[in-house]
Amino acid sequence: SFNNQLLPVKLSDAEVDELFALVKANPGIHFDVDLEAQEVKAGEKTYRFTIDAFRRHCMMNGLDSIGLTLQHDDAIASYEEKQPAFMR
Repeated sequence: SFNNQLLPVKLSDAEVDELFALVKANPGIHFDVDLEAQEVKAGEKTYRFTIDAFRRHCMMNGLDSIGLTLQHDDAIASYEEKQPAFMR
């Protein structure tokens, strides 16, 4: 899910039940997800979640596994230049 820029948020069963109740009572309710603060806000309620620092960094910078690799493009090119011609 992270590679597709989907943020899985783990909340307690009680918190999920509260969110379902909020949606049922307010069908047009808007949820705000603040990845930096690691919070989900719905109406007057705020729910905290945790996310691995590496995953958070990737999500906040729009990086998937390919993007992470491309950050090292110069090092990869340097390595490839040192390889025999038949390997390039």
